[in-house]
Amino acid sequence: AWGGLIDLPLASTADTLLEALDAVDGEDQVAWRDGQRRVARLVQADTPPAAPLSFSADACYLVTGGFGGLGLVVARWLAEHGARHIALLGRRPDLGAPGVAEIEALGAKVHTVQADVADEAAMARAFEQLKRDAPPLRGVMHAAAALSAAPLLQLDDAMVRQMLAPKLAGTLVLK
Repeated sequence: AWGGLIDLPLASTADTLLEALDAVDGEDQVAWRDGQRRVARLVQADTPPAAPLSFSADACYLVTGGFGGLGLVVARWLAEHGARHIALLGRRPDLGAPGVAEIEALGAKVHTVQADVADEAAMARAFEQLKRDAPPLRGVMHAAAALSAAPLLQLDDAMVRQMLAPKLAGTLVLK
């Protein structure tokens, strides 16, 4: 059976302990500080203002799964926030993919990189290519996934594994 917790300062008196035990407010966890009885409460705090988001124009940002729907959305978001060098990585790079021209129209240079993010050797070659062809890499947005058009609840175990394989294996390579 649960009895509760009482947190008392080391120099407490027996009277303080008795007062804590005699309380009838139903609190089962109390602490005494500076002669005052305290109970745990969560208080909603104001959300601190977010720092302005910006990306360095003299750096490159890599988007894995860069030619898929999610990857192109992430790349466009990077360009909208100041990234001027964006490397789109995919197993089958497609400069003609819908969205690439839109990203370039926002002022970003798109670098294409062909590699499977889950293939460690291919990624080593991809990073070497980026070192030669682009400014220093400052960030990686891991958007690779084999997405299905079916709702998640309709996917069986094999389909979920297939969908998440690039994300999980790629994460291990990128670590």
